[in-house]
Order: sequence, then structure tokens, then C-alpha cells
Amino acid sequence: MDPNDVYVGGAEGLTVFIDPTTGEALLTSDPAAASAGLEEVMSFSWEPGEYGYSAWVSSPSYWVFADNYVYDVEYSYATDTLMRAQIAVGEAHIPVIVVHSFGGEHGVRIHEIRVPSCNPTGEGPCQNASDCPAVETGDTMALSAACASCYDRIAACSAYYCPTDCPGAGGNACLNCETEHNCHGEFMACSGLDYLPPDTLTLPSW
Repeated sequence: MDPNDVYVGGAEGLTVFIDPTTGEALLTSDPAAASAGLEEVMSFSWEPGEYGYSAWVSSPSYWVFADNYVYDVEYSYATDTLMRAQIAVGEAHIPVIVVHSFGGEHGVRIHEIRVPSCNPTGEGPCQNASDCPAVETGDTMALSAACASCYDRIAACSAYYCPTDCPGAGGNACLNCETEHNCHGEFMACSGLDYLPPDTLTLPSW
């Protein structure tokens, strides 16, 4: 899915907004109803024919990863399948996790929306009082050796599987390649985090 795709929600669609300061979400069929200060996260739609169920992200936000995105027919996402995505929202690239599934009467079910964060009492080499501040700010020079090795793992995955697509800062092809080869999954399994923090993100080219 191209992160440049834009869907303007309406009576047939649903748009998700989030308040970046509180983490509270708003779901509405009318994007114009969103108040100032909210950031648009994703839009969902259903169309008859080959397109069926769709999910969209509008620039400057972009997909970071999308797990279990299964197609049913042609371009339509499968129904009754739990899908988990991380979106980098707005100019600040705020990480937002959205868990959803399609089905019912041309609908979408939102199971979870949250702004993830590093848990200093969690499991994994990156979730501790020393590493969490560096994880949240993207200050990789301040990471412990154990946590930094997880960052090295995602970089190695990208370099191994995507040497053509991931030169320099990356881009859309690099982002798609990293997702295809589960480079984000390698990082999360190593670090104990369930999202990609700053400085692990491949920024798309617009």
C-alpha cells in the first residue's frame, strides 16, 4: 500500500483521529467534524466490486508496518481478520498503533488505538529506566550495548534484504521491503518493544 494514497472520508467511510497529547481517539464518518489539535490517523472505506474494503493513510503521515494484511478478493482486505498497523502520524511522526478488522455490513471494527511508549519496568533489553528516555527521543548514542544491539539488528536486516531499496534515508520501496522481510518484527522481538521508536523508522520519499 502506497503511503501517498489519500481517502477523503464521507458517508461511506470512517476516519480515525487522535489527540497526540492525551492519546484519546475520535472515529467519525465526517473528517470535517474533527476539532483543532487532532491528528488524522487512518481512513477506512468500502466500495462495491474488486476494491471492497480499503485502509488509507494521508501524507504527511505514513505506514510504518502492517501485520496480517490479508487480501480476500482482488484489492479488498479480508474480513474477520485482525490487522495491526503502526502509523507515523503528522509532521512529528507520532507513533500510533491501530488494531482493526473488516466485516459486518461493510464496516470496520476498531479493536485498539494507542500511542505506544517504552515501559521502564517491562521485559526486554530496551525497557528499563536507563534506556527508555533514549528510546523515546531516538538518542541511540545513549543506549546500553544490549539495547543498541537490537537497533543493529534492524539495520542488518534492512542491509541484507534490501540493499537496492534502502540506500541513504530509504524511501517507499525501502519501507515496503523492510516490512516484507519482517525487519520490524526482528527489532521488536529483540528489544521487548511492541512498536518502532524514533531512529528505527525509514522515512518515505514524497
